[in-house]
Amino acid sequence: MDNINKIDRRSALKRTALYVGGAVSLPTVLGLLKSCKPATPNWTPVSFSPEIGKSLVAIVDHLAPRSGNIPSASELGIHDFIDKMVSDIYTEDKRKEFVEGLIALDKRAKEDMGDVFYELSSDDQLKYLKKLDQEAYDDTHGGKNPDKQPYFYNLKWITMSGYFNTEIVSTEVLNYVAVPGRWESCIPLEEGQPAWAE
Repeated sequence: MDNINKIDRRSALKRTALYVGGAVSLPTVLGLLKSCKPATPNWTPVSFSPEIGKSLVAIVDHLAPRSGNIPSASELGIHDFIDKMVSDIYTEDKRKEFVEGLIALDKRAKEDMGDVFYELSSDDQLKYLKKLDQEAYDDTHGGKNPDKQPYFYNLKWITMSGYFNTEIVSTEVLNYVAVPGRWESCIPLEEGQPAWAE
């Protein structure tokens, strides 16, 4: 039964993309992928090389690290989710842009820090990501490239969107109601209360 679900899910992703002209909303994709189990240690990426895949695993774990009993992004299979999004949902141009961005990130890490990203120490990886984040912010808010969202912003967005829509984070970190009532656009939160899951 589990194998049937995997085949149907992949087919459904492709069909949905065709029906809506490629404009698939992230919640729709996440809903289809929600039953996916976290990736195994032997994960082999489809959209990029195994080396770039190792860097992606390290990046997502810095963006969403383990916190107490809440697993890290890679423990929840977010790198696999990103790979599926890139291979099954992205247009050819977007796929190329994403993959080239990861390749450039690794290449620049080697030039600036002395090694490819996944081979750097955890401290150096974090320092490098903070630098990329600041550059992406400056490009957008400093007016250097106001019409094009920097690659690193897209990587952060897809990582955090995938992470916060996993079952464990939706139910154990955020407030979650399995069968919500009427839509309320503005709900006051008590101090210290978690945000609501989508």
